[in-house]
Amino acid sequence: MNGSSLGITVLALLLASSAPLAAQRCPIPEAVVDGLEGAMAHVRYLSDDDLAGRAVASAGERCASTYLVEAFRQIGLRPAGSDGSYFHAFPVRTGTELGQTNTLQVDGEGLTVQADWAPIGVSASARVEAPLVYAGFGVSSPGSEADRSTGVDLTGRIAVVEWGDPDTPDRPTLRSDPAFKARVAAGRDAAGLLILLPGEEVPPTISQETAADVGIPVAVVAGSRAARIRAAAERGATGRIETDVRPVVSEARNVVAVLPGTDPLAASEYVIVGAHYDHLGLGGEGSLEEREGRIHNGADDNASGTAALIEAARAVSRARPARTVVFIAFTGEERGLLGSRFFVEQPTVALERAVAMLNLDMVGRLEDGPLTVNGTGTAAEWPALIESANASIGRPLALESNPSGSGPSDHASFDAAGIPVVHLFTGTHPDYHRPGDDWEKVDGDGLERIIDLAAALVERLATPSDVPTLSPEG
Repeated sequence: MNGSSLGITVLALLLASSAPLAAQRCPIPEAVVDGLEGAMAHVRYLSDDDLAGRAVASAGERCASTYLVEAFRQIGLRPAGSDGSYFHAFPVRTGTELGQTNTLQVDGEGLTVQADWAPIGVSASARVEAPLVYAGFGVSSPGSEADRSTGVDLTGRIAVVEWGDPDTPDRPTLRSDPAFKARVAAGRDAAGLLILLPGEEVPPTISQETAADVGIPVAVVAGSRAARIRAAAERGATGRIETDVRPVVSEARNVVAVLPGTDPLAASEYVIVGAHYDHLGLGGEGSLEEREGRIHNGADDNASGTAALIEAARAVSRARPARTVVFIAFTGEERGLLGSRFFVEQPTVALERAVAMLNLDMVGRLEDGPLTVNGTGTAAEWPALIESANASIGRPLALESNPSGSGPSDHASFDAAGIPVVHLFTGTHPDYHRPGDDWEKVDGDGLERIIDLAAALVERLATPSDVPTLSPEG
């Protein structure tokens, strides 16, 4: 394969990796890309089923980060992560587990954890003894015969509520979410919460829960025990809950590489180019797919932006820019911009010397539509600069601008730090955050045009004579 694809060197790197990485059995790029080259080869590899959706801190994320390191190395970019490596690692919660001390008693009678009851993942680790109070479905629905929570004082009591949403019993809703019920109960100053499962259902496992705790003990009770707990709550019996719920923390890795500037003075200034490479794994929180356990390959979101990052780096490296350019592949974007926030909080370069940040997120579905450029209001110079860069490429793009630098992608972390930002974006589509976001649906020709624009824009930003500085607005 030629220089715009990864080949034997990646295989050697994977085989030489540590035992834990090798055990992840990363797919061999040559076997996956099957003759594709350039950006589409990257999209194809990163969105392969064997990477299982690249969830943050997962085995698939590890394979993707290894691929990115080798891509940056082949281009000639230097490592700019922590401790002289390409990686900028940070801890992230990837699940929840039960500790050794979990007990539930009602009127002195104990229930068996896991069989009769179990804490849920958003439960705090706490010990509470208080009167029980029955509160219907635990969400206020005035006028509904099923609503028993309106007017019930939960203060200092252990609320007992039913599973589900009485107004929409046939499908999951926000109000049926046990974590939502827990936040409602905590907001009404309940001391704890017990959720009664229907029928013969048993407590679910909590291994995949990643949300923060709500500050009170929260548990579900098996359907076989529900009637007894409901009756105890109706008569105001005393309950005692002790929960021991522990987050499982894993290492996530941004990948950071640098193209040193060639001008002795300007090289101390930085242009930052970023794209997130994580996605939703098998779905769950953030997914718009009702069925669980299906791989979300995220070809557009955001294998496309990651591919553009690699190929824009290749193009910019040939121009030998005066300013230093930092290329960052973020992880944890789908979990709330975790990687970019961490980089802004603990940067590996001097952010006060950053000229601008360009974000590439979802740039794979251009087709006949315009390219949206978000953040054009974060610096006075952006409109003219973007117009000039667009005019310079072989096939200029139809552009739509949005002045805001905020929003649900990594540029927002840099905007919050006062750095001028732009975000290139081809828009959402029916496959957004669903299993159907596969590589075959990416517009390869449109992606190449966007890469040309990104490279032209970065080259201008990295040339002091073209862009002496940017003037942040707002």
